[in-house]
Amino acid sequence: MILLNDTLVSEIDGKRVMFRVQMKLVVDHVDMIVVAMGMKGYNPLESTIDDQLLVYVVGDAKKVRKAKEVICSAFETNWML
Repeated sequence: MILLNDTLVSEIDGKRVMFRVQMKLVVDHVDMIVVAMGMKGYNPLESTIDDQLLVYVVGDAKKVRKAKEVICSAFETNWML
């Protein structure tokens, strides 16, 4: 598992993901990408990678709610995987 903060996903090619942090980072054999951000629903990745990977939208990206509800929803989705 790799956790990255303040990171831009610059490209997704199958199971290879290119990130841009302070330098370019390429990670192969990616099974899952989790995007966590802010208090406003924001989900630009789903439409661009939907045909390449199985996408589960969780948290505020799905629907803005209280933190406890978002965490519970994300846990339930993860549990089903």
